Amino acid sequence: MARFWTGFAVGILAVAAAGATVVFTGAYNVAASVPHSAIETFVFSTTMRHSVQRRASGIAVPATITED
Repeated sequence: MARFWTGFAVGILAVAAAGATVVFTGAYNVAASVPHSAIETFVFSTTMRHSVQRRASGIAVPATITED
């Protein structure tokens, strides 16, 4: 059982190290001029939609909207 937990911990550390490598080396292109992949578009749009729905649920729409 100890081998399992050791392997699990090593795996988590490897994933964390890979993530840190991407973040600190600039390997991921964040330029706005490059379109997102289909997976990124799905994740970003789904996250945004659910976040807005959750935070806007308690906001009432005003009866009238003025220029001010």
